[in-house]
Amino acid sequence: MLAAGAVAAAELDSTLAFQLMVSRPIVLGPLLGLALGNPLVGAFVGLVVELLSHDKIPIGGLIPANATVSAGAGLLLALGPGAVAIPVAVPAGLFLGWLHERAVDSPLRRRRGRVTLEIAARLGRGEPVLLGGFVARELFVQFAANLALLAAALVVMKPLGALAWEVLAETPLGSGLWAAVLIAPWFGAGMLAHSLRLSR
Repeated sequence: MLAAGAVAAAELDSTLAFQLMVSRPIVLGPLLGLALGNPLVGAFVGLVVELLSHDKIPIGGLIPANATVSAGAGLLLALGPGAVAIPVAVPAGLFLGWLHERAVDSPLRRRRGRVTLEIAARLGRGEPVLLGGFVARELFVQFAANLALLAAALVVMKPLGALAWEVLAETPLGSGLWAAVLIAPWFGAGMLAHSLRLSR
C-alpha cells in the first residue's frame, strides 16, 4: 500500500504538480521496480507502457488512458507478495490506466471546471479567494482517488496471482500471453518510429 501511495503521488506530477517527469513510465518503472526489489522488471514494464503511450497526451477533450497508473498498477501486481505473472499484470495495468481515465480523470476534470467557474464568480463579486486552498484540496482529491483505484486493484487482483500462474502453465492461452508481452516492446518501437517519421 505504501508503494501504491507513491504511485498515486507520482501521478500528480503528470499534469497537476511539479512536472518533473517522474510520472512517465520510463522513469517510474525502474524506480518503482528498484523499490520493490526488481529494477529489471520495473524497467521492462516502464518501457512497454512508455512506448505504447508516448504520443498520447491530454489535449482539449481528449483524455487518454493514464500511463502512470498503467505502469504503476502493472508493477504493483507483478512484484511483491502474491505476485501476478507479468503477461497478466501488464495487460491488467493497461486496463486500469484505461479505467482511471473514465472513473477518475474525466469526472475530476469536470469537477475542476466547476471549481474554476466558482472561483471566477467569486472574483467577479470582489470576494477574496485563497487559491492555495483550492489547489491543495484538488490535489488531495486526485491523490485520494488515485490511491483508492490502486488499492482496490490490489485487493481484488493480487489474490488471483496463483491463478494467473496456473493459466500460463503450458496452455495455448499462456503461450499467447507470453508472446504478446514479449512482442509488446517491438510493437511499441514501431509506434515510436511511426510517430517520429518525417512528413513529406
